[in-house]
Amino acid sequence: MLRRRNAIAIAGTTAFVVGLGLGLYPAYGARSVPAAQPTFSASAASAPPSVAPPAPSSEPEAEASASPSHAASPSRTADEPESEAPATPTWPTTGEASTLTIVAGGDVLLHDEVNAAARTATGYDYTGLLSPISHFVSGADLALCGMETSLAPAGEAPSGYPAFGAPDPIVAALKATGWDGCSNANNHSADRGFAGISRTLDVFDAHDMGHSGTARSEEEAGQTQFYTLRAGGRDVKVAHLSYTNADNYIPSIPGKPWAWNVTTTERATNTLDDVVSRARQARSRGADIVAVSYHWGLEYDRNLFEQEITHSRTLAESGAVDVIFGSHPHVAQPVAKLDGGPDGQGMWVAYSMGNMISHQQASAYGLPVLTGILATATVDVPASGPARVTNLEWTAVTVDQATHKIYLLSDLEAGRQASNIADLPARRADIDAAMGTPERTSVPAAASEFAGQDRH
Repeated sequence: MLRRRNAIAIAGTTAFVVGLGLGLYPAYGARSVPAAQPTFSASAASAPPSVAPPAPSSEPEAEASASPSHAASPSRTADEPESEAPATPTWPTTGEASTLTIVAGGDVLLHDEVNAAARTATGYDYTGLLSPISHFVSGADLALCGMETSLAPAGEAPSGYPAFGAPDPIVAALKATGWDGCSNANNHSADRGFAGISRTLDVFDAHDMGHSGTARSEEEAGQTQFYTLRAGGRDVKVAHLSYTNADNYIPSIPGKPWAWNVTTTERATNTLDDVVSRARQARSRGADIVAVSYHWGLEYDRNLFEQEITHSRTLAESGAVDVIFGSHPHVAQPVAKLDGGPDGQGMWVAYSMGNMISHQQASAYGLPVLTGILATATVDVPASGPARVTNLEWTAVTVDQATHKIYLLSDLEAGRQASNIADLPARRADIDAAMGTPERTSVPAAASEFAGQDRH
C-alpha cells in the first residue's frame, strides 16, 4: 500500500468533488419517501430516476424550512461560474490502470460533552476519540470529512449546541486520523459569525487541510479546492465544493454574501443550477469525476426527503456528477446508483452518512443516531481515457456513548477493538435494515501517492 499522506510530486486526470450541504425540511407540501422504496419510474418527466443498489464488496435543532422550489439567485459575483466551452480532454497513455478509493464521513458535531471527553490538563485532544477508525480512513487515497461546526473565534471560549464553536485542536486530530479535508458549508457554518468562519479556515490552512463551502474573501469564494493523487503514471485531480440548503434562519453575513454557500432557502446565495454550472465548469477545465457531498434531508428520518430525490435526480440528469456524499439527517440512509451521470453510465449517491461523532443520544433521538457510515467510492483509472466511479459502498461506524470514541462496528463485533457498548446486535440489526445492501468490511489500500492540495 502506498503511503498517500506523505505528499510527493504529481502529474492529467481530474476528479471534481462537489460538497453540497443541503439541510431540507418539510414545507409547502414537501414530503419524505420511505427509504425502503428506492426504485422510481423514470417514464414521466416529473419522476425521479431509477435507483439500483451498489455492487457488494468482500438534541433537536430549530432550523429553517426550505421551499421545495429553488430560491431565486441573488446578484452573483465571484461565486458565479463563468460560461466556458466544453473542452475535449486528453489523457496520457500509461500502460498501467489503477483503482483508487475516496472515503467520505458524516457529521463531525462537537457538543459540549464531546469537548469535555477531549479535555486535557492543557487544552483539548480529540485524537483518542477518532483514532479507532484511523486505519480505515488513512487507507483511502483521499478522505473527506464533514465539519459541521465552525471553530470558536480566536480569544473566545468554545461552545456546543445550539451555537457551535469548536476548539482548534479538532483539526489536528482530523488530520492525524487521515482526513485530507472537509466540507464546511452546513446549517451551523455561521453559528459564530464571520469570525468563526475565518478562524476555521485559518486553522485548516495551518494544518494543510483542504476546505470548501465557506470563504474569507470574495476571491477565495470563487476558487475551487483541489486534491491531486498520482496513480499509474497519471495525476488524478479531485476538487471539492460545498453547499448547504439549511441556514438555521441566519441571514447571509452583511456585506459578505460569498462567505457561506447557501442554496434553496429564502436567504440563498446559490441555486442548484449554479451547482450544475460549477460541475460543468470543472469538466470544461479537464475534470473527469464530479463527486457531490450534499448536506440535505430531514433530521432523524431514515426516509428519503422529497428534495433528496429531486435534487439528486437533477444532478444525475446533468451528466456532470459521478457521486453524491449526503449528510445532515444524523441517521444513515441507503446508497444507490441513479440513471444518468457521465456518458449515461450512472451516478452514485449515499443519501446520508449520518453522524460520525456527536453527543446525540439514543434516549432522545433513537438508536439510529449512534451509527453512521463511511462511504467508499471506487474510482477506476484506465491506462488511457476518463476515470470513472464504478461503485459506492458503506461501512458502519458507531459511537461509544460513555467515552465518545468512534469505532468500525465490524471491528467491535470481531473483537479487534473493545468498547463499553452493550447493544452491538441491536445496532447491527438497525444499520443493516436501513442500508439494505451488504457492508464493505475490507480496509481500503491506497494505490496512489498523495501529491497535495491547493486552491485555484
